[in-house]
Amino acid sequence: MSNRIKILDPITANQIAAGEVVERPASVIKELVENSIDARASKIEIEVGESVLSYLRVFDNGMGISKEDLPLAFQRHATSKITSINDLNQLLTLGFRGEALPSIASVSELEISSRTADSINGWKFRFSGGHLVAEEAVGMPVGTDIIVRNLFFNTPARKKHVKSESTELGHIKDILLRFALAYPEIAFKFTAASSRQWQTDGKGDYFYPLVLNFGEEIASKMLEVKGESADASIKIHGFLAPPAFSRTTRLQQIIFVNRRLVRSRLISSIVEKTLNTLLAINRYPIFCLFIEIKPEIIDVNVHPTKMEIRFSEEDLITKVIESAVKEQFFPQQSAKTIINSMTLADKKISKELPQARPLFVELFSQPAKPDITPQIQEIKESAPDYPLSLPGWRVIGQIFDSFILLEDNQCFSLVDQHAAHERILYEKLLNEKDFRTAVQPLLYPETITLNPLLFQTLIDKIFLFQDFGYLVEHFGQNTILLRAVPLGLDNATATELFHDLLELMVDKQYENIQRLQEKWLILRACKTAIKANQKLSLPEMEALIEQLHQCTLPVTCPHGRPTKIEWQLKELEQLFKRT
Repeated sequence: MSNRIKILDPITANQIAAGEVVERPASVIKELVENSIDARASKIEIEVGESVLSYLRVFDNGMGISKEDLPLAFQRHATSKITSINDLNQLLTLGFRGEALPSIASVSELEISSRTADSINGWKFRFSGGHLVAEEAVGMPVGTDIIVRNLFFNTPARKKHVKSESTELGHIKDILLRFALAYPEIAFKFTAASSRQWQTDGKGDYFYPLVLNFGEEIASKMLEVKGESADASIKIHGFLAPPAFSRTTRLQQIIFVNRRLVRSRLISSIVEKTLNTLLAINRYPIFCLFIEIKPEIIDVNVHPTKMEIRFSEEDLITKVIESAVKEQFFPQQSAKTIINSMTLADKKISKELPQARPLFVELFSQPAKPDITPQIQEIKESAPDYPLSLPGWRVIGQIFDSFILLEDNQCFSLVDQHAAHERILYEKLLNEKDFRTAVQPLLYPETITLNPLLFQTLIDKIFLFQDFGYLVEHFGQNTILLRAVPLGLDNATATELFHDLLELMVDKQYENIQRLQEKWLILRACKTAIKANQKLSLPEMEALIEQLHQCTLPVTCPHGRPTKIEWQLKELEQLFKRT
């Protein structure tokens, strides 16, 4: 093999580029729909065949592509969006790199038909593995129709890493619902395996797309936020769920910048820090934010997928988002829910939605705390020796209904009652010989609507949920029936843990079943442990301390936070100038 440097042929270069642009079937749909949006389409139809690899189609009524431009569209870095690097500073289109179509065509059999308004007919071009194999005139309406067949047919290594049919379809549904949310003025229609999945009317209403993305219960209670900078260079608009609906991951945080779907740890952290006094530790808010910003203060050319973005005015963005969220989520301002006074009938939702409650009720009236008496009684029974049987130690009392004060001859300690009980419960769950959790049937099964990605994940792993104590049934499109929950959990806690478990299953870092089990046990211990601001009697405190000292790792909770902090007597004497 020669070691001399050579210029790659266009087909090879396009296949290499496809490795970044076309990660999975959903990437194809994303790129094609973005092209349709940039073509100013008002109607976009998306169709998936019996297999996500065998047939993908996107049809729009946009401006179309002329016969002369069609071959150019399949040359790498050929684009109508920009002419020089300076144009990136004013970019408002979704695409601009000129890589999507040649990359897709290089790893599939692609057929494109397109007609412009000034043409009496359209033109169809067919490609196989990036090679043009046929062209012909066709009769068709103005717009573009692209069909992708046999995706990854010539890249077996890529094809090998495609997930199950339902998982890949879930990713396609997920990205399409994001588009429906960002562009409510466009009528979307999605069909899979010849069955219509959903469609929007294109009338500009946000409510139905919110229902599709977050489910009926959350969508009906989301609160609208708005704000802008003094110079109007940054505008914020969006919808946030009350903190009671927080989750254990950021999976249900949707961010658009200039209507481009992006991932931004910066924006997520701004919202989370603004709401931190209303959120439990390690919980993340559910929200959808639309940020309009001058193109010259952002950089979208970070990665070929265009999902990453950089801001040059982070402080200003922080100020605008904080102000918008605080105005809605803190009590000095009245709340407006997104459904306002409109009737459910006007919204054309097939099922009756729960009525939104006032902001004070949603934000500060959390679900009733479960009765912890059985938990404390269990601790008492397992620590029968009173007074405290730890030599030299004595429980003095409770501080702020959250910390237990201990004393011995030469030091004193403060024990975090929640962290201590977390550790006790976690080790008890961990030491159970059979991980499979006993179940308790629900008297009235709970109906839960999920977003498509979560729903497909559940269907794929429905039998695994039984090991965690949940009996679930398919109950229609994106809807399930929860028939049984883990024994010993109240309904509210069990449902919250169900949502947490489902989101963990989507997270790649929990694909290992042992890691998933460990994380879920930590969450379960946290949810069921004694909380801060819970008054305990002296015997209850003594029982808790006794059990903590019997743990294998008593010094931290399962999250790694300390359970106890100690001070020596001599440290106190130094503070009081005795030494």
